[in-house]
Amino acid sequence: MDRNRVKVIREELNKVLHAYGAEVNLSVETQGATFSDTDVTFKVVVAEIGDNGVVMSREANDFELFAKIEGLDAKVGDSFLSFSNERFEITGWNGRAKKMPVLAKSLSNGKGYKFPVNSVKNALKVEKLNSEVY
Repeated sequence: MDRNRVKVIREELNKVLHAYGAEVNLSVETQGATFSDTDVTFKVVVAEIGDNGVVMSREANDFELFAKIEGLDAKVGDSFLSFSNERFEITGWNGRAKKMPVLAKSLSNGKGYKFPVNSVKNALKVEKLNSEVY
């Protein structure tokens, strides 16, 4: 097996898994893969889909728990405007990251980013103030 063949297999496998996930209301996808000359091993991750349509991954569940502890008044799927004027959607919490545990994805390019708790708190406060004023 080579890298290109593994990518093709992964794409086809994800199509089948997404179709199955839609039937049973779960998120099913392959994540990591290791391969040799003769075989490939994929990691398959299955997660519940929450009431708001957000995939409740381990990171999403951790955010729900740790956000309350840290005093963040937000949920997974909420968005905020960063100080660089880019909008982000909260996707989860990395419990091993002490400085920047909040995980978010950019709504403009879809890339994942990490933020310190205070930055997200401040951005959410500004967002709330702006919504009250306007």
